[in-house]
Amino acid sequence: MSKLRRQLESGTVWSAKNDMSPLQGLRRAVEKASSGQRRTWAKELVELLSEDDLVLRTRSIAALDLLPADPEAVLNVLRSSPELFDDVGEGHPLFPPHLDDAVWYWLSDKPEATKAVRERLPEQPDLVVFLAKNDHEWVLKNARKWVNRLVLGGVLLSFPADRRADLLHALGPWKDAAKILNESWWKRVPDAEALRDIVARG
Repeated sequence: MSKLRRQLESGTVWSAKNDMSPLQGLRRAVEKASSGQRRTWAKELVELLSEDDLVLRTRSIAALDLLPADPEAVLNVLRSSPELFDDVGEGHPLFPPHLDDAVWYWLSDKPEATKAVRERLPEQPDLVVFLAKNDHEWVLKNARKWVNRLVLGGVLLSFPADRRADLLHALGPWKDAAKILNESWWKRVPDAEALRDIVARG
């Protein structure tokens, strides 16, 4: 049994007294590992995504954030064995907690998976926030369909600064301008005053 698998199953390879999860020990090991070792573990991690054990599968999904796994390989596993991801995670807190949602959440930040993430939007529309980073021109073109009030703040923050005004113009006129202007996320948006003015003008 490999060290990576043992760590994800029981946390007995790279453990410390106060660890709350096997992922903490893995994180420390990854930080000290060579780039070659990280790539080797990343390939193995993709294979572990297909394991029958729900706890191991859940922790493997969580570990995607720690290793340079190939997005296309992860996508292939997700598509070839969808039944393995039709469950809620167990053994480690995932966000989102459902396995397939969590994998798509990870994929949404990967340029290689852009087209697939677009196709996922009907099931998981909040992914548009991450799609806005790598595929902002498509999001701009399709803004009226996918960018609603619930995700607007996240999309604006993900958008290139010089295209944020274009996005707001594309979404106007603003019938709910008063509610939008009252959102707390404006505090985190650069050049908020000029952008708020676009919304205020309706």
